[in-house]
Parts: sequence; structure tokens; C-alpha cells
Amino acid sequence: MTCSNSLDNAFFLKEDKEAFELLRDYSRRAKNTISLIASESELWPTVYEAYAYGRPLINETSSDFVGSKYHRIHPEVEAIEELAIERAKNLFHAKYANVQPFNCTTANIATYAALTNPDDKVLSFGIKEGGHISHTERGLPGRWLKFSYYGVDQETFKLDYSEIQRQAEEVKPKVISIGPSAYSLKIDYRRFREIADSVNAYLFADISHYSGLVAGGNFPSPVPHAHVVTMNTYMTLSGGKGGLILSGEDYEKKIKMEIWGKMKNELLWKALNYAVHPITQSPPDYLSIFARAVLFKMAMSDKFKEYTKQVVKNARTLSNVLTKNKLKVVGGGTDSHLVTVDLREIVGKEITGFIVDDALYKTGIKANKEVVPYDPRSGLITSGVRFGSQKITRRGMKENEVKKIGEVITNVINSILPVNETKYKIDKRTVKKCKKEIESLAKEYPLPILS
Repeated sequence: MTCSNSLDNAFFLKEDKEAFELLRDYSRRAKNTISLIASESELWPTVYEAYAYGRPLINETSSDFVGSKYHRIHPEVEAIEELAIERAKNLFHAKYANVQPFNCTTANIATYAALTNPDDKVLSFGIKEGGHISHTERGLPGRWLKFSYYGVDQETFKLDYSEIQRQAEEVKPKVISIGPSAYSLKIDYRRFREIADSVNAYLFADISHYSGLVAGGNFPSPVPHAHVVTMNTYMTLSGGKGGLILSGEDYEKKIKMEIWGKMKNELLWKALNYAVHPITQSPPDYLSIFARAVLFKMAMSDKFKEYTKQVVKNARTLSNVLTKNKLKVVGGGTDSHLVTVDLREIVGKEITGFIVDDALYKTGIKANKEVVPYDPRSGLITSGVRFGSQKITRRGMKENEVKKIGEVITNVINSILPVNETKYKIDKRTVKKCKKEIESLAKEYPLPILS
């Protein structure tokens, strides 16, 4: 079997013309677009091939875990899951790994299911300050847990650990979670563990956004400090869709959990396994597990470490360009792939994230509107816009190219004349000029899979 990047010979060209045309049109558009979506990346070639050549695995079905599968399964499939587990543990220096979650949200649900019981309290990073929705009362765990929230300092927009300590002592939570979605700075996980220990709480860290940077040694790891760590594998890791649960030295800690209707003292790793299957999902996707096994090996390479280093360099370059051009970057800079601009600081204009998102897309830049700390606007409108540097880094772009992108972003924002929160006027010549620049960069640095 050969792998082709061309759609010309796709099997459904005649069988399903409607679906084929949508995929073809997407591919054409993607070629001329630069994505700065912070939760999006480009798979490594080896991972693409793992998905292509591992396709027969998608037909395999069996529940439970290695050594106790419910259905008869080929030994090679179990060996693939074992390989993924061992590689994940080695990559993140963990004692326990579960590779079955379909994504990080299901991994988060399973973790809350393992660590808590109905009406337990959780102290979590507030969504308005940069936390993820799966760690709030809006997610499924909100159906059985009581959530309280900490945020960031109102002046610096940085985590205030003294204030988090005060809130923890007041709330007395069962779990303290840290699951950022738009926080760009380094996180002191050791300090978080000290706070959790002081109130006898579990520490739960979701590093979906930073996972690749952690693996590459370019962002602090929570594994030595948190009781449980979750992540997805498709953001800065640049792998396929999937979730991962890890635990370090606490993996054999005894916790109380309801199993088959009875409260039991169970080892943490067994509780987490039980929370994944049968509580949360079944059966696993063995094709995804195979692709992630390949990803985890690739992420141990020097090439991957250099990539993550460049991701941070590119984000800092973008942050510096935008700051130089009088745009306010939340937190004053970045230590990761994330850069969020607070549009409330633009003098004389009431520009929203909704408007900037739309205007940038007209020039060929994909970004996303984002709530900023203490944002008075809703999540559908927002007062900020968020950028991520990992996908342009995967295309081979470095600081010089990022500077050009930063100038385009600045020119677009400066050209906007808002009418209301969702409508605006913009100089067509500016849009045309910026679009030409973005298409030129996209052509010079093509997406690997579409090149």
C-alpha cells in the first residue's frame, strides 16, 4: 500500500462526490491559510503514516485493560497498548499511564470520577481568567460536584499563589485543579502541591496546552507534584486526537471510591482505570493508541525538543511585535505557545474578539476570540483574541516570518472601525494587501501533508 497526498485517486471520488468536493475545497483553502489557533497543530509525518498503515486496527474491539480484556483480542493489539503506555511513562517520567481516553475532556471526567464523590468541593481555575470549561460547573463533573474558582491578579494577570492559598483554606476542597486554556506563563506546580497538601486536597493538573512543551523540556512538568495529570495529544505534542492520564509517585496512594455500589479503599491507579472503563467509555480506539505510541517515541527525539524550543521562541517573537505595536499582551508576555491580546486597551475603539477573529480570517489568518481576565463580555463576543505558535512552527517558520505575521495582525486591527460588537468596517486595500502577504508565506512554508 502506498500513501498519497493527492485526492485525485480517492476511492469516493465517484462514490460520494458531495463529500469529496468538501474535502477538496478544504484542502485548497488550508493551503492558503495560516493557522494561529492555539489548540491546533500539524501531525508529524510518522504519525500520519501510523494512521494510514495502522487502519486495520480501527476494526479491533475489546473492553477493559491489558491482561483482562473482555473480548478475545489478538496479542499484538495488547502489545501495542502496552507499548504506548510504557512510552508515555518514559516520555513524561510517570509511574502510571492510561492511553485509552478519547480526548482530554473524557480524561478529565474520569479523573474527577476517580477522585471525588457526590457533593465534594473543587477549587478550579476560573474560565474567565484562562481556565478550561471542562473544569467548571458547565462540564459533566458539575452535575455532582460543587465548584469554586480562583483567578489571576487584577493588575498583572498572573496567578496569585497567596490568594489561591487563602481560597483553599476557605473552601477546603477535595480537589484543586489547574487546567489552563489561555494562560501563557510558567506555572509553579510545586507551590500548588504545597497548597493542596495544606488543606488535604488532591492536586489535578491538565496540561493539554503545554503537553508538548513539557515533553520537550521547555515548560515545567506537573508530574512530580500533581496526584493526577491529564492532557490531549494534538496541541503542542502535534499528534493525533486522543487523551492521556498520568500519575507520578502518588499512583499507589489509597483513595476512597465507590465501586459496584460499595465504598472501597482503592489504589489511585486502579481507581483511575475503573473511572475510564467502565464509567466513562468503552471500547478504546486502537488505531489512535497505535498512532500515539509512534508519537511518544518521536517526542523523545532531539528533533522534537528543538521544535518545542522554537515554538516558544516564535510565541515570544509574536508577543514582542504586538507589544511594540502598542497592543497589550495578557500577562505581559509568554513562556509557552500562547499569546492573548487584551483588546480593551486599544484607545478610542471598542473592538471585540469576535470582530478581530472575523477580520483576520478575511486575510487568511485563523485565530480565535478569547475571554480575557475580568472580561465583561460573553464568550461568544469576548474582549480578546488568542494566538498559538505551534502550527506555524511545524510549517518551518521562525522569528523573521513571525515578525511579518505580527505586522499583518497589527495592520488588520488598526484598520478596523467597529460599528457594534459584531459589525465593523475595514479598509479593503488593507485586507487585500495583508491577504497577499499571508498567501505568500503559506506558499513558501506549505503544510507538510498538503505540500
